[in-house]
Amino acid sequence: MSAHRRGKPGPTRLRSFLTSALWLASGSALMFGLAQLPSYLDTVLFFSTALRNLTLGLMHFGAGVLQLGGALLLLGLVSLSLVLLIGGVVRGVKAFMAAPARPTRSKKQPRALVRRRQPATSYLLQSR
Repeated sequence: MSAHRRGKPGPTRLRSFLTSALWLASGSALMFGLAQLPSYLDTVLFFSTALRNLTLGLMHFGAGVLQLGGALLLLGLVSLSLVLLIGGVVRGVKAFMAAPARPTRSKKQPRALVRRRQPATSYLLQSR
C-alpha cells in the first residue's frame, strides 16, 4: 500500500532530490577539508601520539587498579590478623578464668550399653 493511499503524503521527488544533493554537497565539502589537513598537520604523528597517550593511560589505569587491589588485600590481611589476635586473647582469658566442670557419673547409673547390629539374615542385606 502506498503512502499516498493511507492519507499521509509521501516525500515528493523534489524534496528527495534536494535532500540527496545536500548530502552529496556536505560529504564532498568534508572530504575536501580532510584532503587539505595534511598540509597543516602531520596525521601519522597525530595518530601515533594519540595511540601512545591512550596506551600510557591504559597502563596507568591498570597499574592503579593493581595497586588498589594490593592495598585492599593488605587491609584484609591486617584485619584478619587483628581478629585472630583478639579472638585468641578472648579464648585464652576464658580458658584461664573458669575451668569447665567435668560431668561426674554417679555409681548408680549403669554405663550405656552399645547395641551391636544383629547379623543380616538375607543375602541382599549382607552385601551392604
